[in-house]
Amino acid sequence: MNRTLVKICGLTRPEDAHAAAAAGADAIGLVLWPGSRRYVDLARAAEIRKSLPAGVRAIGVFVDGDAGSIRRAAAAVGLDGAQLCGRLVGDGWAELAAGLTLIRAVGVSAARPIDASLRQAFVADYLVDNGSTGAHGGAGLAYNWTLAEPLKSWGRVWLAGGLTPDNVADAIHAAHPYAVDVSTGVESAPGIKSPDLIAAFVMAVRRLDPSSTMDSTDAR
Repeated sequence: MNRTLVKICGLTRPEDAHAAAAAGADAIGLVLWPGSRRYVDLARAAEIRKSLPAGVRAIGVFVDGDAGSIRRAAAAVGLDGAQLCGRLVGDGWAELAAGLTLIRAVGVSAARPIDASLRQAFVADYLVDNGSTGAHGGAGLAYNWTLAEPLKSWGRVWLAGGLTPDNVADAIHAAHPYAVDVSTGVESAPGIKSPDLIAAFVMAVRRLDPSSTMDSTDAR
């Protein structure tokens, strides 16, 4: 098994970015959609981004976005990538993908097939979440993580949906994703992260790394 990347999403404060970086997270998520309880404006997002050490990526989360506005937001904040939820408006996406990592959000559910129209030629990364809620992430509801397996034929899978320090090892064993993404599962309140929960989450993932000398059962 390869090393699983960790993204801590929905950050609203620089101190939470510090906690994520100190714990060993690979990326953070900044929600730039006003409809979210974890929304941050561009100025706040840029402040949080500047507090990150080198090597920790910042991913902007957009809903029903267009390539032009995402490009401008990425430049203003200093984003390394964009998580695309909902519709992709207009064109220019292939050009955007040349400068940013694009992560397409895909909801999966046992009750309905995967929407094949969400697969894009210019996207190599797909964030898989619980598709039964109708929400654009952040619902914190677990599901059958093996439903993410078919998306591996599309590209790299970033697994989200109800992950916590207590169950992330089970999720990794079930889906073997490229990365795991957590928001609600490491919060003390919406948008307010717990440093202890962040550290516990990252440690649970790192215990499964190939280089770890710890037995994987210790992470449960």
